[in-house]
Amino acid sequence: MLQVKNLGMRYEDTLALKDLSFTVASGEIFYLLGQNETGKKHHN
Repeated sequence: MLQVKNLGMRYEDTLALKDLSFTVASGEIFYLLGQNETGKKHHN
């Protein structure tokens, strides 16, 4: 299981992410996509 709580990200003066929380159960496929559909994926 992957669990994220209150994740935040800032690029200089730009707040890109604030208080992101989620859980991904074992065996699930989960993608984080950016504005241009690039990003990171997690799968088991």
